[in-house]
Amino acid sequence: MLIDRYNPLAQITMFIVVISSVLMGASRRMAELLLSLVCVALHWAFTDGSRDLNSTEQSILDQLPRTLETVLAKFNLEGKTTTYAVCPTCHCTYPP
Repeated sequence: MLIDRYNPLAQITMFIVVISSVLMGASRRMAELLLSLVCVALHWAFTDGSRDLNSTEQSILDQLPRTLETVLAKFNLEGKTTTYAVCPTCHCTYPP
């Protein structure tokens, strides 16, 4: 599996995003927001806001994808989801 080649911290981060999207129904934008927030939290945890990243920490952050589509591909889940348009007013969904 593609995900096996990643650092466990990167794997857990991507798994959280997959769970939020596939099982909990989070939108693509919400899942990508979650991914970005976890990346920021990891960066701050690594640096403590006062030092540079070491090579291992930078490698972990570099392993994290920036889009939900890329995360799903790492788990071989691409093509198993359908993106619907959602009305911002009434939240009605429309198939592609």
